[in-house]
Amino acid sequence: MVSLDVRTQPCVYSGEAPCGDHGLCQETHRGMFFFTSCMCTEGWKGWGCEDGEEAKGWTTVLTGVCLLTVSNIFFLPPAIIAVRRHLFSQALLFVATMIASVFYHTCDNEVVSFCLMKYEVLQFTDFFFSLLCFWVTVVGLGGVDKALCPLLHTLGVVIIAPAVQYSRTALASFIVPMAVATAVPICHILYCRWKKGSWPSISRQQLLYRSTGIFLALMGLIMFALVQTKDNYKYVHSIWHVAIALSLVFLLPSGTPPLSVSSNFCSAAQHSTPMTSVDAELIDVGLATVDYTAHSPVFNVTSDIAFLLDNEDDNDNMG
Repeated sequence: MVSLDVRTQPCVYSGEAPCGDHGLCQETHRGMFFFTSCMCTEGWKGWGCEDGEEAKGWTTVLTGVCLLTVSNIFFLPPAIIAVRRHLFSQALLFVATMIASVFYHTCDNEVVSFCLMKYEVLQFTDFFFSLLCFWVTVVGLGGVDKALCPLLHTLGVVIIAPAVQYSRTALASFIVPMAVATAVPICHILYCRWKKGSWPSISRQQLLYRSTGIFLALMGLIMFALVQTKDNYKYVHSIWHVAIALSLVFLLPSGTPPLSVSSNFCSAAQHSTPMTSVDAELIDVGLATVDYTAHSPVFNVTSDIAFLLDNEDDNDNMG
């Protein structure tokens, strides 16, 4: 009589560490099939993560985490500038992007990880906020009427959310929303050209700022699409954070006073209340230099001292 005792265990080794000290046991379900495999960390390789020829040191891992988290501090300058220009929605979005990116990169680490919530949620918020803050900034470049801004911002949410959920690391998820966002100010400028017959005026300083912002944004996009790899991820992605944050500084629209009202779609005309004649007279009097003695009566008082003294002597003699 033969007795068979078949047992299965996950991954390679038995016990609490089936992949040793340098790997994590990962379970995979595909249809009716179920299998496990070791996901090695710190550059270790092998079935049980026992090959350490290309292992990374603790200093390298810690440097990567610090670069990916500290580089998000560059989102503070555009947030401060947005507050000073009364662009509070953009400022809130920049701060949210910075916080989401910090928590995502502290969780997206195989060695020193801290996950505030599920990894999928942190990854979605990081990519979603990054694209949305760029969308909100770009659509406001052409001087679009404030009444249309809520509609355009909602359109950005409708486009970006499905794109990020469909594929968070695909290049199309970045290019399509950015192309639509760039088309908004371009179409607005062309509309003003067709309606008014002239191109919108822009100063040299604004042109320099916008060109610098576009250059930094394109540089970050090229690095993300063509330069970034798994080996240089911590360096290139940190530069991506800096480039995108600095581009927002130069692409932020000029702030307007909170009480200003836009008169039409292409230009903001200022309306002033006509002054009455009384107001005009008061202003003229207040601004002009008035000689109050020119038409006032002048009384000249003269006295003859000798005549008064003679009269006084005559009175004494008579007395």
